[in-house]
Amino acid sequence: MGKIAAGEVVEGPASVVKELVENSIDAGARRVQVTIVDGGRESITVMDDGCGIEPDDVLMAFQRHATSKIRDAADLQQVTTLGFRGEALPVVAAVSRVTMLTRPSTTAAGTEIRLEGGRVLATGRVGCAPGTVVTVADLFFNVPPRRKSLRSSRAEAARTAEVMSALMLARPDIAFRLRSADRELLASPGTGRRLDALVALVGLGDAARMLEVEWSREEISVVGFVGEPGLHGGTRSGLFTVVNGRPVRDRVVAAAVEDVYRTLLPAGRHPVGVLWLELPRICIDVNVHPAKLTVAHRDPQLVRQAVTAAVVDALGRAPIARRLWSIPARPPESQSPPTPVQQEIWQVREQPAETAPLNLADFRVVGQVHRSYLVLEGPQGVYLVDQHAAHERVTYERLAPKSDPGAGTQLLLVPLVLELKPKERARWEELAVLLEQAGFVAEPFGGNAVLVRGVPAAVSDVAGESWLRAALEKLGEEERADDEGLRRALAACRASVKARTELGREEMEALWRDLAACRHPYACAHGRPTLLKVGLDELERRFGRT
Repeated sequence: MGKIAAGEVVEGPASVVKELVENSIDAGARRVQVTIVDGGRESITVMDDGCGIEPDDVLMAFQRHATSKIRDAADLQQVTTLGFRGEALPVVAAVSRVTMLTRPSTTAAGTEIRLEGGRVLATGRVGCAPGTVVTVADLFFNVPPRRKSLRSSRAEAARTAEVMSALMLARPDIAFRLRSADRELLASPGTGRRLDALVALVGLGDAARMLEVEWSREEISVVGFVGEPGLHGGTRSGLFTVVNGRPVRDRVVAAAVEDVYRTLLPAGRHPVGVLWLELPRICIDVNVHPAKLTVAHRDPQLVRQAVTAAVVDALGRAPIARRLWSIPARPPESQSPPTPVQQEIWQVREQPAETAPLNLADFRVVGQVHRSYLVLEGPQGVYLVDQHAAHERVTYERLAPKSDPGAGTQLLLVPLVLELKPKERARWEELAVLLEQAGFVAEPFGGNAVLVRGVPAAVSDVAGESWLRAALEKLGEEERADDEGLRRALAACRASVKARTELGREEMEALWRDLAACRHPYACAHGRPTLLKVGLDELERRFGRT
């Protein structure tokens, strides 16, 4: 029975580490060190300076369903700890060889207990430091199929590092250390400052390219850091979520952040950062997963709206020339002095680099290259603007929903009769509400024909019959048939018409002004970059002038 139950919580070394470290956290530890050998397949040791276990309770801690973390059934609805000791220790012991040394600070000696396959081999009094040390050896030694299914040493170590990273961010007040044999994989200082924990995990360079999130309404708060568009990951694992101090995989939060970044990142790339959410405990259920890897929200829509508002607010507060490319600015001298980590990050930010502040008024349009790129002179070098991407970004933002649905409509002098194929007509009817909200004015005109009387003003210069057909086809390629997908399809189609077009001086300057006025000028609606810089230092190096 114990071996079967182990499958609910113990999937591999990383899950053992998670359960044991969460016990250390719940025990009030301020320092936790984890050491793994052979990726944890040979052994896992978790050492903490927590409260320890009283001698009379040590045997009880390895009994199924025993816990010191709840008093009655009501506690299950408002869990404040990371887990229940009875969930982890018995099932881990059932499939491994476990040794525990533990001592409360109030006792002169500690207790040692050794188990194998769930059977107690020995117990006794020993001398040891206050706290608890748990060593788990030969994981799944008595369950050969599970032992054989363990991944390589490197893969198991990477998974353990991911688990420890989430715990480091969840509890910046605890000094964590993860070692693999004689090599240190991770370490956090335990200062209590979220920024220090972030820097310990991602380094100064990436931390300097993140923007602070700070938002609260009534009983909900969302704080943290999110990356600028040039800082992204190939998977969704780069976005960490902490809900009420618990690191979890939160689909509601992740979906909200992905939606905000959808038009800012290249296809196949994902936002990075860490968000800490504080919600009333009654609003979440932490008992929906045996290992408490996820939570259930009583009101998912409310949480999604809060996260969206928080991230949008953070992106909107970035200076226009460094949109999304900053962390909190250096405070006035009258405020408290910066921490060492803040000081180092500001030094990184203040170096002349790609993310240095720029005054857009200092730019001068020089010309056009291959009817595709604008060339600009700026205070720090030469800049190239992708004409297609710039048109797409400008059009996308001009198509943003207005409070007055008709405000963005341009009525046609001569209405356009659009003869659609059955599939196209069905698509048009499916999107009728969205098309109207975007600024289209149209009505049935017999058979599969549609009479178009008005189009969105942002695309009125190109909205002919062939263009409308292309827009419908483009919309079919979008992941979602919603307002955002429609705006992206319309913007991409208009940009395609404007691409490879020779522009006069006034047209080039107008395009640059329009791009500079965008909320997010550095990427097109599909996440491709609009602007590329070649710095003066690079030019001088290339020409041998350094």
